[in-house]
Amino acid sequence: MIGKIYKIIIKPIKDIIHSKRLKRRFNSIVLRDNTIISSNCVAGLLYHDIGLKFNSPIIDLTFSPNDFIVFCENISNLNNSSICQIKTDKKYPVGKLLFNETGQEVTIYFVHYSNFGDAKAKFYERCERIQKETRIIFMVKELTDDMIISFEKFEYKKICIYGKYDGNRALNNGYFRNYKPLFLSSKDVFSYKNVFSTKKIIDDIWDFLIKFSFL
Repeated sequence: MIGKIYKIIIKPIKDIIHSKRLKRRFNSIVLRDNTIISSNCVAGLLYHDIGLKFNSPIIDLTFSPNDFIVFCENISNLNNSSICQIKTDKKYPVGKLLFNETGQEVTIYFVHYSNFGDAKAKFYERCERIQKETRIIFMVKELTDDMIISFEKFEYKKICIYGKYDGNRALNNGYFRNYKPLFLSSKDVFSYKNVFSTKKIIDDIWDFLIKFSFL
């Protein structure tokens, strides 16, 4: 009974409060005129909670960290790409995205879709909305030297939030930020901190990005 009351009454109220807070914190015009591409659902959640149209194709889907790097290297080649479905043991559709110009390909996990056709259509529909100003949020649990080398070449405004790095490279150029708490949490980062709070765990990420003038 208590759970039902929370779901039907309390959570919708918390969602409204949370959305209003985000709108006060973020410049909706800047977000509307930019494309935020993230390696997980962070960008989609931000667009959703502020109430903006999804200007990014990376909505309700995810990649492996290395495939995300390849995807970002080929953002300008999306108009010359194709997706085919591949069979897996996943409960959601999975596709192989081929960039015809470079011959590179990545695997897309459409984790919040039940139908491959719908997932593919939405992906390309949102590709058409990519803005000239693109910002990349790369969130990875374990950062590698190869990822660093590729990431540093991106000409977009970018930030990499990582949990662990065992290499010897000096990460002092402002692009790389260590944030272990995000990767140590066992909770869903998109959930509220507790029953009474109107702050989500993901809000700590927004604080982090604002601190470094990324958003």
